[in-house]
Amino acid sequence: MKSNRIMPFLFVGAVFVVIGVLVGLTARVFPTQGSAEAVSVDSLFNFMLAIAVVVFLIVEGGIIYSIIRFRRRPGDETDGAPIHGNTALEITWTAIPAVIVVVLSILSYQVFVGTQTATDDMLVIKVRGQQFQWSFQYPMPPDPDPAVTEELRAKIQTYMVNADL
Repeated sequence: MKSNRIMPFLFVGAVFVVIGVLVGLTARVFPTQGSAEAVSVDSLFNFMLAIAVVVFLIVEGGIIYSIIRFRRRPGDETDGAPIHGNTALEITWTAIPAVIVVVLSILSYQVFVGTQTATDDMLVIKVRGQQFQWSFQYPMPPDPDPAVTEELRAKIQTYMVNADL
């Protein structure tokens, strides 16, 4: 009898999970990729998002299950059993997030290093940030009549320096 009452809740929950997965797989989260590095950064973000969705579903599923399963029955005025801790459970819910953080840190570092590698053909620009301005120092002699464009189509590496701190 009790399982018949919970089946509609499980069905509605399953429908919401399926809809969420379909929306998540088909939604365009990012704009068009503007650089070669965007591919690895977007992949890392999608992996982090997938982990976050799984954690969210597990936590929210546990909360909803606990609300339904352990609600107070009509006429029940007793307190719950006095229990104190569960070492195995505490180790598990500490170890799993620690492993997730370590894995994400390693993957993030790999993406960071992959986007920071300089090549010999890069133009090195020194950027100096001041309180109300930016100044740029280029390695070549200044052009008396520079061409101004909206796009820069060159591989560059910037070294940023702060003059005010």
